[in-house]
Amino acid sequence: MARGKSDIEERGAKMERESSGGGGGSGVVIVVGMVEVVVVVVVVAARRGGVVVVMVKVLVVVVVVVVVVEWL
Repeated sequence: MARGKSDIEERGAKMERESSGGGGGSGVVIVVGMVEVVVVVVVVAARRGGVVVVMVKVLVVVVVVVVVVEWL
């Protein structure tokens, strides 16, 4: 489970890095990236059980990353 989660986090971080240079509409791209990451996490977690725990952990990570990106 740890390997799958780190792959998803890397993908999310990559999307956010790509979108942070966008300027005007970058907030929308970040939100779309967040939704996509959460959907992927839910699908992966549903296959293995423990959906709620994984979802909560990932949502916390996503919120922290978005706040930091917006703050910078």
